[in-house]
Amino acid sequence: MIKGKISTVFTKPGTTTLELDEKVEQDSKTLQHKEFDWTEFEKTSKPGLNSNNSIKTKTGEVVYSHAEYAQDAYHLYTENTENMRFAVPLKGETVDALVVSVDATTAFLDINYREYAYLELKKEEKRYLENIVQGEAIRVKITNDKENNNAIMASYSEAIKVMKEEEIKDSINMSCAFTAVVRELISGGFIVEIDGIGCFMPGSQVTMNKIDNFEDYVGKELIVMPVNFSPEKGTIVVSARAYLQTLIPSSIEHVKQNPKQKYKGTVTGTTKFGVFCEFGVADAPKCLTGLIHISDLDKSHHNLHQDRNINSGDVIEFYVKEVAQNNKIILTQTPENNPWNDIDEKYKVQSTVEGKVLTIKEYGAFVELEKGISGLLHFSEYDGVELTEGDKINVKITRIEKSSKKITFTISK
Repeated sequence: MIKGKISTVFTKPGTTTLELDEKVEQDSKTLQHKEFDWTEFEKTSKPGLNSNNSIKTKTGEVVYSHAEYAQDAYHLYTENTENMRFAVPLKGETVDALVVSVDATTAFLDINYREYAYLELKKEEKRYLENIVQGEAIRVKITNDKENNNAIMASYSEAIKVMKEEEIKDSINMSCAFTAVVRELISGGFIVEIDGIGCFMPGSQVTMNKIDNFEDYVGKELIVMPVNFSPEKGTIVVSARAYLQTLIPSSIEHVKQNPKQKYKGTVTGTTKFGVFCEFGVADAPKCLTGLIHISDLDKSHHNLHQDRNINSGDVIEFYVKEVAQNNKIILTQTPENNPWNDIDEKYKVQSTVEGKVLTIKEYGAFVELEKGISGLLHFSEYDGVELTEGDKINVKITRIEKSSKKITFTISK
């Protein structure tokens, strides 16, 4: 330490110059010409400055200090700086932030850096503004490269898009569904948007059936499932059809449990033998497709069919007549032709009825009670009795399953 008296010299008005007296200047010159030996200095016992080996650093260095609280100060410093980032945040990086304060135009963010980041409220989507509140922890995206003294700018809305895009990618083949809005018709399909994330949906993946007018779907809201991601193009591929397929089992079960329900559906195509219709159950989207045979069309639609005046897109009403093998659905506009609708009123379990043997298989005989209603008489139930097709026999009903249209018998003795 240089000891001496400081003199104050006034020069121009408003300025001062500090000068050392002559003795101090001489001491200073002596120190400048004398080589200072720091190692020797450490070995000497200087008042107020001792080597303190009790201080332990993470790197194993020896710390010298004259303060008794040096170790505590070291720990306090490392605790406060351990998680602090010193590297400049990069453009496009997403970081955690604490909203320090919010005014009419700007939110000030602590991103664990030596400077605050700034978020311009006018650039944020209105639906997210309610989350930008003082004291709230949020995730933000750095939107600029910090150069010289430029402020670090960030975006909450952009960070949400990054997280949403990752969520969509992670849900591929995980049976996750999202609500999407069809924004644009392009070659091969559509651009759809999920919470601001643009995705591609092939035209074949919009519905369960062929589409006649693709433009009708622009602006519509659909439920889709992510099915693929192309890293080369950066494109997420989604499918509404994949979602509809997941609804089929429960919709089929609903149909079986409600045989008398009337449905409203959309014509998807016509043939010389009938009309194909797409429909849904309850509030579910249209995921089922059935056929109305020309014999099951009501009089007005039968005439329209004969004149080829039933077209794709027409809306008609019908009933489910039967759910056949492989979930093939047979529809009808004349429910009186479906004898299963009131089977529980006409036939009772344990009652004896007369039937006609329709066919005989290895495992038993099929017996018809009336047109459209037949059931199985297992071979074990008529062992020793000879049956031939066309025979009229008395059978006892052992089971009736209205939903699956199954009925079983035993031979009446």
